[in-house]
Amino acid sequence: MSLSCRHYSAQRENPDLKWSLPEEFNVVYNEVAGELVVGGVFLRLFIANPGWVLRKPKEFLTELLELWSKLVSVSSPDVR
Repeated sequence: MSLSCRHYSAQRENPDLKWSLPEEFNVVYNEVAGELVVGGVFLRLFIANPGWVLRKPKEFLTELLELWSKLVSVSSPDVR
C-alpha cells in the first residue's frame, strides 16, 4: 500500500511520472521455495518429464554448465 501512496503523491506533483517497481522488489512464491531453477526451468519437473521441449535450450545448457562448474569448484559442498 505504501508504494501506491508514494506514487500517487509523486504523480500529483508530476503527472508525466511513470510507475515502476523498485530494484529490490521480489515476489516470493511459497509453493516453489527451495526448488532448483536453472535457466527458468524447474529441474524437478524437467527430470520428471523427459520428453518436455525447452524453450531456450542454449540458455538452459549454458546456465546448467555454469552452475555445475561453480558447484564442482566449491571446496566444502553443502551436503543436506
